[in-house]
Amino acid sequence: ISARYIERAFAMMEEHDIVVGPTEDGGYWLLAMHEPHESLFHEIEWGTNSV
Repeated sequence: ISARYIERAFAMMEEHDIVVGPTEDGGYWLLAMHEPHESLFHEIEWGTNSV
């Protein structure tokens, strides 16, 4: 992950409450939030293809 991607994520946080950095395989490398959203992580089958 280059510094450019990190800088862009910080810039996007100025206009959005949540920023997600997707990966080419359908996952994500970044999940940034202004404040915690615990409900996003409830009842998730971690380590499966549905995450």
